[in-house]
Amino acid sequence: MICAATDVTEIVRQRERLHDAEKLESVGVACARIAHDFNNLLTVIIGNLDYVKEATLSEGYLDALADAVDASKNSKKLTQKLGAFSSQHVLQSELVNVAQFTEKNAGMIRKVCSDNIKVSSYIEQTDDTFWLDGSMVSSMLLNLG
Repeated sequence: MICAATDVTEIVRQRERLHDAEKLESVGVACARIAHDFNNLLTVIIGNLDYVKEATLSEGYLDALADAVDASKNSKKLTQKLGAFSSQHVLQSELVNVAQFTEKNAGMIRKVCSDNIKVSSYIEQTDDTFWLDGSMVSSMLLNLG
């Protein structure tokens, strides 16, 4: 009778560590995607709140509006920290209409920019399309504002 034995304890431990690392990476990627999208939404919310601040409102409404702006800005900071958890960004390219994309983003940027910045765009209304990660390009444009 011949008997052979191999200790596979270390191999099993390495596989478990690799599995744990893969799970953590998946959580990081999901976290970064959610943070990226939420940050874009907060940028629009803050821009609109800043726009509303220019309206003639009573003291109570102005205080409530200031609280909303502060909370939104704090949420944006928290979201950016969450996004830093994973710096990996998976591009999600889609076919985008040039004219519609430009018009939509110019409108959002106008709301975010201060009054001393003039945002203008001119693009011929065509059905031209191109491939891009729309949310990433929109976020880059909004960060310029």
